[in-house]
Amino acid sequence: GVKARALVRAVAGWRAAGARIDGVGLQCHLAADELASPAKLARWTVALSAQLAALAKLGVRTRISEIDVRCRDWWWFPLLGSCSVWGKEDARQQARIYEAVARACADEPSCESVCHWNADDAHSWLGAGQRATPRDACGLPKPAAAALSCGLKRADCSRLALAASDYEVAVGGVPCAN
Repeated sequence: GVKARALVRAVAGWRAAGARIDGVGLQCHLAADELASPAKLARWTVALSAQLAALAKLGVRTRISEIDVRCRDWWWFPLLGSCSVWGKEDARQQARIYEAVARACADEPSCESVCHWNADDAHSWLGAGQRATPRDACGLPKPAAAALSCGLKRADCSRLALAASDYEVAVGGVPCAN
């Protein structure tokens, strides 16, 4: 989009002016419902890949320095609270997005890493109710954790949907077992 092109132009200009820029970290604060359609996720992933490639062409390394995939795309996100409805399909969609971002990075040789934001949902900057990380509030892996790993390995992730169908979703704030 506009911001991505502006970033590439800025880096090109700074480098042309003699600034030493070795790498650029990209933040991906995403919403599962915003990228729910396969076509929209595909278009967004193509744009991310193009941005990574454009930065690589400038000779800079890249990384996804932050990624979180919250459950809802509300513009007032600091006041989000929780997603009272979060089911298996939501977990699958979140996994598809994590996998797409990881694969885009893995497919670009200049992209060195993907770092998700916080260790688990209980410690997320968005709050546990947004379920934005690859691990649930108890620290247990969600389908997104396997998808992130699969995408980074550039493996066949098609079987992950089966694993997601077995994932039990705790909606009511079930306390973690000690």
